[in-house]
Amino acid sequence: MTHTVLFETRDVRVRHVPAADASRHVVTFDCYHDVRGLDRTGFGEEFLAQRGITATHVLTRDNDWYQHPEMPDAMAAVRHAAAGAAAQLASPADGVAIRGVITRQIEAFRQDDASGAFAYASPGIQGMFGTPERFMGMVRDAYPSVHRPRSVEFGELQQQDGRIVQQVELVGPDGQPQTALYEMERGGDGIWRIAGCNLVRSPRVGA
Repeated sequence: MTHTVLFETRDVRVRHVPAADASRHVVTFDCYHDVRGLDRTGFGEEFLAQRGITATHVLTRDNDWYQHPEMPDAMAAVRHAAAGAAAQLASPADGVAIRGVITRQIEAFRQDDASGAFAYASPGIQGMFGTPERFMGMVRDAYPSVHRPRSVEFGELQQQDGRIVQQVELVGPDGQPQTALYEMERGGDGIWRIAGCNLVRSPRVGA
């Protein structure tokens, strides 16, 4: 299968195997093995490739559990591969789609449409809350700026630690500005959904 060696020394190799689905990127590390050397596939490589999942595999020559001085450099190569996979997701068309998902969810909150708002959440968020009503109750109590914003202004679409994050400037019902960082997730169906929202201090506070 097609692969690229991202990093290699005598004892460590980082092997990257791209696939059609860049929205899922798995990093593996060797388990105990009998074959010495680096000329072999990574842990679960064939399994992941058959399922179209992008993977980066870290291999070591012997069963010494990564006790090598070059491991920080190897991990830097892994981080670079993960960041590159995430960057591929954030095309201009993706940005339009992501802003549309967030806008429609906020509008559903404004309309008290629990089912509609819940539909824009990722499977992980849906599994966490179980029902649209529980999800709506959480947002109403913990995220008033998201539930009933006076204004919404989109900022940058960012890449943070291999994740796609949309910055949104909100003014809450109390008139106070807040910055919402929406973590976005694209499913196997190609649809973007909201996998989390973190509210932080807006740079407009005190401006």
